[in-house]
Amino acid sequence: MNLLKAHLKRKHYKFYHLHYYITSYKETREVSYWSLRRKGISEKLVRVIRSMYDGAMTTVRSGQGKTSAFEIKVGVHQGSCLSPLLFIIVMDADSEHVQHDVPWDMLYADDLIIADISSAKLQERFGEWQEALERKGLKVNADKTETMVCARTAESLQIESLQITDKNGKVLKQVENFKYLGFSNPCPRRK
Repeated sequence: MNLLKAHLKRKHYKFYHLHYYITSYKETREVSYWSLRRKGISEKLVRVIRSMYDGAMTTVRSGQGKTSAFEIKVGVHQGSCLSPLLFIIVMDADSEHVQHDVPWDMLYADDLIIADISSAKLQERFGEWQEALERKGLKVNADKTETMVCARTAESLQIESLQITDKNGKVLKQVENFKYLGFSNPCPRRK
């Protein structure tokens, strides 16, 4: 956000922000292995990681007792220090063809900010990101996704409504500030 704020100070146009969460990671393990190879990880290391996941079994404990063991065939191991790294490698490899440079796209774990100077272009780019992620089994949580309009001056802002929709036609919520990486990010504008 600070990069966008600094860029906004030098320019005289509005920014349209889209901040969204990727909430479901249900891809097959093959997507993880494909992503590792795509990012240049050696085949030996891919085989080591694969050996950690092939045949992985678990049980579920509840108030009624414990289930019998069953195989886990999708996703990453919860609690594993390798899981966040695998997730971001999948995100990066899968979105290479739609990514733009900072400050236009900022990706950190399951948070993504997309910015553009045109609301129409932001809608188009959101659709490209959503399609790219969902093609590999990642889901965008439209209920947590937020949009924001920022401008250098209050006059140029003119309380503009930003109507960005997901592929199902759900209109994303517009806010005046949002949290990114635990920090509140108000719309940068001068009064």
